[in-house]
Amino acid sequence: MRTVREVFGYQGSKLGDYRDLALACIASFAFLWALAGLSTPHSDFDFKLGLGSLLVALACVLLSRRKVVVAGGALAFVVIRGLVGFFLGGKFLGLVVAAGAAVLFLGVMKWNSRVQRSAQAKRTNGGPE
Repeated sequence: MRTVREVFGYQGSKLGDYRDLALACIASFAFLWALAGLSTPHSDFDFKLGLGSLLVALACVLLSRRKVVVAGGALAFVVIRGLVGFFLGGKFLGLVVAAGAAVLFLGVMKWNSRVQRSAQAKRTNGGPE
């Protein structure tokens, strides 16, 4: 049985692992700010804040070595936040946000598993990488 660290490829001794963890945290909070700013834009400032936060989150994903882990972690955080908003606040928008982020999260994970299986098959069959 592999540990969670092994599944996601974290060694703990590499500097890149800590960078990816920090980028995942920043991307998670930036996605939440983007949701807050873009879901109900009452003013021009809210829209600009949401758009800027979305760009920060996308930059975090692009800068990371493990893009799927950072994007998946940020989306999972958004799913949890949406469910908490729905169950504790009774807001239907929280459920919609959680469902949308869950679909994106599952899509990203499914795509990643296909890419990894394809790469594994190429390595075992002796094909070019």
